[in-house]
Amino acid sequence: IAKNVKQYCERSKINVVEDWPAYSPDLNPIESVWALLQYNVSLMGGATTRDELINVTRQAWNDIPLEKINRFVMRFEAKLREVRNTHGKQVVK
Repeated sequence: IAKNVKQYCERSKINVVEDWPAYSPDLNPIESVWALLQYNVSLMGGATTRDELINVTRQAWNDIPLEKINRFVMRFEAKLREVRNTHGKQVVK
């Protein structure tokens, strides 16, 4: 983190995750939610108009149980720990 940004965060009492991997979309819970939403939209078939796309996307969003979104968020710490333990290297399972 740049020195002035770090100082601002400290003054503003903003918690910062140290040693965050530079580019890690797999750690960001919203990326998992977006992928699930995209999958759900694709299952509903194609939309031919803007309004149809909006309606299909809303329905796909409403079909995602809140518990599933919560699981993505709750797994964050475990995924971050795994990345730190492997020094950012992908583990093939």
